Amino acid sequence: MLLDTYSTWIGEIGDRLDFTGSLVKTYSRKTKYGYRHSLKFISNEGNIYYWDTTVCPAISMSDKLRIRGTISELRTSKEGVKYTLLKYCKINKINEE
Repeated sequence: MLLDTYSTWIGEIGDRLDFTGSLVKTYSRKTKYGYRHSLKFISNEGNIYYWDTTVCPAISMSDKLRIRGTISELRTSKEGVKYTLLKYCKINKINEE
């Protein structure tokens, strides 16, 4: 994805952050403990975030979202794209009127 090249890290490990954006990709897999869901978000500023969870939130890719989470890791992909891993997320849909 071309927009990935503009992503940068936001904050430090342990910081709590709050941003608006949208869901761009989901992946679910079965483990011996149940299902794990990996969600990829892009913020309105173009930054990439991932959240790996056992909870599958009722959201879709067309929803505008407010995401609040704690930074667990700052990583760079093999292609050089910076992204932020989150934990303890809370997601709210933004109502547009």
